[in-house]
Amino acid sequence: MDISNISNPIEIGFYDTPGQTFDVELKGHYAFLADYSGGLRVIDISDVTNPVEVNVYNTSGDVIDIEFKDNLAFFTDGYQGLKVVDITDPLNIQPVGSLSSPFWFLGLKVEGDYAYVAAWEFGGLRVIDISDPGNMTEVGYYVTPGKSRDLYVRGNYIYIADWDPGIEVIRNDLMLPQPNTTYLSSANVLGRSFDVSLSNSIAYVVSWYDANLQLINVKDPSNPVSLGNIITSDSYGVTVNGNYAFVADGFAGLKIIDVSNPYSPFQIGSYSLSGTARDVKIFNNYAYVATQSAGLRVIDITDLTNPIEVGFLNTPGQIFDLEIKDNYAYIADYSEGLKVVDITDPYNPTEVNVFETQGDVIDVEIKDNYAFFTDGFEGLKVVDISDPLNIQPVGSLGSPFWFLGLKIEGDYAYVAAWEYGGLRIIDISDPANMKEVGYYITPGKCRDLDVSDGISYIANWDYGLGIVNNDLLNPIPVELVSFSVEQTGNEVQLSWITATEINNQGFEIEKKSANDDDWAKLGFMEGNGTTTEMHYYSFSDNISSVIFKDVVSYRLKQIDFDGSYEYSKVIEVKVNQPEKYSLEQNYPNPFNPSTKIKFSISKAGHTSLEVYNILGDEVATLVNEEKPAGLYEVEFNGENLSSGTYYYRFRSGTYFEVRKMILLK
Repeated sequence: MDISNISNPIEIGFYDTPGQTFDVELKGHYAFLADYSGGLRVIDISDVTNPVEVNVYNTSGDVIDIEFKDNLAFFTDGYQGLKVVDITDPLNIQPVGSLSSPFWFLGLKVEGDYAYVAAWEFGGLRVIDISDPGNMTEVGYYVTPGKSRDLYVRGNYIYIADWDPGIEVIRNDLMLPQPNTTYLSSANVLGRSFDVSLSNSIAYVVSWYDANLQLINVKDPSNPVSLGNIITSDSYGVTVNGNYAFVADGFAGLKIIDVSNPYSPFQIGSYSLSGTARDVKIFNNYAYVATQSAGLRVIDITDLTNPIEVGFLNTPGQIFDLEIKDNYAYIADYSEGLKVVDITDPYNPTEVNVFETQGDVIDVEIKDNYAFFTDGFEGLKVVDISDPLNIQPVGSLGSPFWFLGLKIEGDYAYVAAWEYGGLRIIDISDPANMKEVGYYITPGKCRDLDVSDGISYIANWDYGLGIVNNDLLNPIPVELVSFSVEQTGNEVQLSWITATEINNQGFEIEKKSANDDDWAKLGFMEGNGTTTEMHYYSFSDNISSVIFKDVVSYRLKQIDFDGSYEYSKVIEVKVNQPEKYSLEQNYPNPFNPSTKIKFSISKAGHTSLEVYNILGDEVATLVNEEKPAGLYEVEFNGENLSSGTYYYRFRSGTYFEVRKMILLK
């Protein structure tokens, strides 16, 4: 089309292909066409009035979408997955690599080292590492509520045309690999989660806005259970000591909560402060409260029901956090650096040193004779505090993210990085040469965290409490990222995906019906030993003997080579009887050479499904037998038929319906 006059475009040339052109990409004076069953076609458009085909690259699938990267063309090939070819010489295209998939690959976008694919039906969004085009691997996915048809990637967001539900918007960084971490679970929290403290397998989470202290049982980190909560004013920090939680409650000061009954916490004492209470630490019989505008406040808590302020120290900054070692408090005084305060006399805390930084000191942790602290956009810093009066710098680690909350456990520092930073895991075994070894991008904004046995419990702002495993300490034998079930007629299809496997012998598939007391073994699927690549598994079960509306339960028993095993979650399917007869449109349509036809039967009876050509001649009988009520799907293969229009006729009982389909070769 000549579009020199936008208001009056004019066709000046054309080229008719044998297939259906779904997409076109231009490179130099060549147009590369995704011609569905007609393959990848190369058209010379140096003369736009007379485009000429100069090459065709045939495939076993249906070419639907094309993207270029350097001299490579990536294209979706329907059920044949993702393909890549070398187009350095458009007249001599060479295959480079391919990635198969159980899903129908449609829309495609390539950004950097990743290909993003819209996979129809249950495929959703698939993310593929293409850094080595000859050995592509899937590294992430997101199953959308609809049917992903196409997508667009811009910045940190992926926009998916998801059929009936409309547009789905997904953060890109959540789709990419999360090195050495595994997301375990999350728990809802009222308000915006700000801080978390662990004690005796309970996570104590404080929040802003609908402010409260919420207690969550995390004995099983993959299945957190909410216990009790108590309304607060505007909570910033929490510390647990014995049966009591001490809450830095913003303008409301210090709150003391009895948590001896985790289902019913209640306040037993409080102390009002002139500044905004942000954090609190307990040392001997004193609560040391960090405030935003009133410095360090020292509260005598000998009588928890009647706390009394006995000392204070005003600082020029805003105190976000503090840690105590021996008789010194190390104070994160934001823009005013790391301050050292002598608290030998709690009635008269005295500043004895300050270590100035270029950033904003927010959180501080002490390990042996080192103080580690987050310095905002300046990353993580470490100083030697062997002599508190003569602090010496040791090391630092820069970061593009705003480092906030910090916890040290063993040889690792765990950092809550605001906005898109998520959880960062840093190896501090050599404090002078720290290095990041893992991260997990959370869906919310990480504000603070606590850590126990390599598992991070993250105050995740609008997204409650997030729980993430450090795989370097706690390898996940088999990471099962999905386990789903779908009923089609009298068949139940079980599908599951693993992200990683360690020492995995395989899976026993177990079933229990409504009237069964025990689980029964259905079969066994071999595992893939040890692997870091995604693997797809499926198993089919016939439920024709199950009574309609009964519930059938399934689970997986994952078995290691050493005989140890773990069970998956239990999934259920309610055996549905169709309420009416129906015949659906075949899919795909047009098709080449095969397509699928679904139909439903509400009463048992003789059922037939035949295919006719346009002259009325029967060319195939797909079904001709007694069928129980149910949902069914059959495949029609037109490999030996010519292109054209065909009709398929469905009869069952007194029901009759005919639909049209197109075979296009």
